[in-house]
Amino acid sequence: MGVFLWLSDLHLDPYYGTENAASHHAGSGGCGPAALPEHPYGRVGCDAPKSLVASALRDAASAAADDPDGAGVDFVLIVGDFARHEVDSLVAADGTADPVEIAGSIFSYCVHTIRSNFPDVPIIPVIGNNDVVPDYYLDTLGGDGNGTGSIIPNLATSGLGDALSAEE
Repeated sequence: MGVFLWLSDLHLDPYYGTENAASHHAGSGGCGPAALPEHPYGRVGCDAPKSLVASALRDAASAAADDPDGAGVDFVLIVGDFARHEVDSLVAADGTADPVEIAGSIFSYCVHTIRSNFPDVPIIPVIGNNDVVPDYYLDTLGGDGNGTGSIIPNLATSGLGDALSAEE
């Protein structure tokens, strides 16, 4: 019988601890600069900082390695929501921030971090509702009608090629 690691809803916010951090709950105390010194691994009402995602994946790899049955992990399944909530709100006032590019970089970072902790294990990533821009909207064709403006090919070319094997 095979063993797999099932991950869901990482909601990585590379902007945690900055003015651009995502905050979901009134009274959470904020996710901006004041949160970082006291809560380096995140806090309730905030999406996850890189430190929390990296720590959780290190611990998962350590637990798999310490499995008394010696089974290890046959594959890693991550069923979406790599990205923070409301990536589309990160458009800079001057229009220089590209939310699709940001979502792609978050997706790529997460897959690379999983790969670094599980180097010889197949990874099966699935795009979630917060991995698309805007949230809950999946444009499979993109603005030009042939898919080049869609997040799907953008995610596929945002660094996943060197994180996933041909079989994955």
